[in-house]
Amino acid sequence: MINNNRQKQKDLITNSTGTFGGLSGALVQSLKSYGIDYKDIFSNIGLSTDINQNFNNRIKKDQFIQLLQDCVAATKDEAFPIEAGKRIHPTMLHHIGLSSLASESLRDLFNRLDRFQSLISDDFSVEMQREEETSKLLVIEKLDTCYTEQAPALLIKDAILAAILRAIRIVFDPDFVPKAVFTTRNPSEKAKSKIQEYFRSTIHYGADYVALEVPNALIDAKLPGANPELAKIYDKASLDQLANLQKQTFTIKVENIIISNLKDGSASKEYVADLLHMSSRNLQKKLKKEDTSFKDILEDVRCRLAVKLLKDGSQTVGEIAISLGYSNTANFSRAFKKWTGSYPVNYIKTH
Repeated sequence: MINNNRQKQKDLITNSTGTFGGLSGALVQSLKSYGIDYKDIFSNIGLSTDINQNFNNRIKKDQFIQLLQDCVAATKDEAFPIEAGKRIHPTMLHHIGLSSLASESLRDLFNRLDRFQSLISDDFSVEMQREEETSKLLVIEKLDTCYTEQAPALLIKDAILAAILRAIRIVFDPDFVPKAVFTTRNPSEKAKSKIQEYFRSTIHYGADYVALEVPNALIDAKLPGANPELAKIYDKASLDQLANLQKQTFTIKVENIIISNLKDGSASKEYVADLLHMSSRNLQKKLKKEDTSFKDILEDVRCRLAVKLLKDGSQTVGEIAISLGYSNTANFSRAFKKWTGSYPVNYIKTH
């Protein structure tokens, strides 16, 4: 019989692939403006310091949350998410960004973003809520893409809010000011001053949602750069990219289940297969089609988490071994040496 916890996990299994890694470029630019080297911040959470490489990767939700939190801590600026968001240019989003630049109206633009949302992120989205005279562009966090409780993702939501306004100012009017801004955060007065400088609108702090409010007349106005034929060309490229992304989600789904079950020792091939309603043999077959195996995924997850936890320094080697599902420290130490060439105690001294 399947217990309640296992059944809950089955209900929560999704196809989340995380967030497009190319967006990390905006964080790099922002950190540089503060005179801060991004490399340590990125490597501490397991992200490549090669920004070009990140354009080919996806960033997991917990990594993205931690990344932005670390950036705020390093800059000592609660307004950092706004600084990062306003550096996100549509061209950073490849085909979907280029088709957005050619959209006929803001409604067309946000409908396009909704259609191809997964190319940008499976964990956050922007939804348009039409009211009598205005529309709210709401930033939504998809909580069902997590298996374990996450820290509030308010920082990411505010960054997305700033990016939305940047996009509108690029395609519509560089001096555009929204009717109102809503955020669930309530930062310091110093941060509020910087946030006000960017949005130049009435800002409602401590709200129940994160959104920009825009008059409906502007939502349907024709954009100066409208080019339907060009938009269609890039939409076709986005469809092809989306199809390719969807083919790769099974490995990520298995990886997410492993991560959420390592500590209690349930991350076995049989357990994961059961959660996915298939036999262990079929699980291996599906992974083989994506040029990987259960063993490879398990070792990769353990290695990445081990490095992250050792660098964090808040747990002993023994505690890390348990959190990664090892029965004893010796087995973990041998595995870590195989992965990295050094034992955990030596790795801590050199990193």
